[in-house]
Amino acid sequence: MPDAPASTTSPPLATLPARPPFWDRLGIGISGLCMIHCLLLPVVLALAPLWPMAEELHAWLHPVFALLLVPTTLLALVHGYRRHRNRRIAMWLVAGLVIVLVAGVLGHEMPGAFAETSITVTGSVVLIAAHWRNWRAGAACRPHPPATVPPAS
Repeated sequence: MPDAPASTTSPPLATLPARPPFWDRLGIGISGLCMIHCLLLPVVLALAPLWPMAEELHAWLHPVFALLLVPTTLLALVHGYRRHRNRRIAMWLVAGLVIVLVAGVLGHEMPGAFAETSITVTGSVVLIAAHWRNWRAGAACRPHPPATVPPAS
């Protein structure tokens, strides 16, 4: 059974709140920083004469991004899903997070830096798009009341 939002079309941007909710803004920002890091680090490292220091910086950035992305994505997912109840958006948020985490954990085991960068950028783009959709879907509908359990008879 498809899980469609309350409205099948998104409202025009002019009718949406000026800014996405905090957790989606933070998730978009962190995912964007992660993507920029992955795209620019090879260029910076090629130009940097302090290779050992740059390599140490690169090694600790992955756990820092993970520590920031996991709670941000999960909080955005919970807050957004409470409003729109769209499982597809929740799946995309989780998928993007998993892709980025897999690239961060297994990236150095992959042959060549291109594979790690490609997978991380793919995960970051999925996360950014999912946060965007989470914001749009949440802004397009009224909040759903919390699920209640019917009383036992």
